[in-house]
Amino acid sequence: MLTYTPPDPRRPQKTHEKPWLLLLMAFAWLWPGVFSHDLWNPAEPSLFTASESMKNGGSLLVAQIFGQPDFTISPAFLWAATAFQTLFSPWAADAYDAARFAGVVFTAVGLTACGFAGFNFLGRHHGRSVVLILIGSIGLLPIAHFLNPISAAFAAFGLILCGFSLARRRVIIAILLLCGGWVLLSLSSGYLLTAAMMFLALALSFHSTWQSKRY
Repeated sequence: MLTYTPPDPRRPQKTHEKPWLLLLMAFAWLWPGVFSHDLWNPAEPSLFTASESMKNGGSLLVAQIFGQPDFTISPAFLWAATAFQTLFSPWAADAYDAARFAGVVFTAVGLTACGFAGFNFLGRHHGRSVVLILIGSIGLLPIAHFLNPISAAFAAFGLILCGFSLARRRVIIAILLLCGGWVLLSLSSGYLLTAAMMFLALALSFHSTWQSKRY
């Protein structure tokens, strides 16, 4: 009892930081590379062709390129790309730009989820640090600015990390995030990687930090 320190009831002091500047930076980083350019990445033409095939009545479960199935392309990414093409092309954006909106949305979901995971795991102010580090990563550029199905996997991993970070405090939300992340990961990277993430969830229960009734 002599070493017990009661929790400090005072609210944290206000800082002069401006979170909206981070949001503005992320917005400025995400959108400009999407507009007004042709299909740059060597993989973009095949992805756009698969999206057009799905839009014109092709299979919703397997990507098709000139009538041939391609199991390496995420159907979840194609669903989003086709939906944005239908909604925004041609009145608001051309077909290429509208299809790239899918990568922007998945990247935004991934950045937001990773930011909340950093806040929950590491503490106050660290969520924005995680987002800044990710934005500064050159490997995220082709994911966000090109037709790239890896953006769906990035969003899935972000949801899974956010679910883990809430597992001991917000059980229902954590379950929804984990299950949603696993489903999206299975649709974007296959069942083997999804099974590995599920095994990780089971393995954590053997660590003393995660041995709680809520988890």
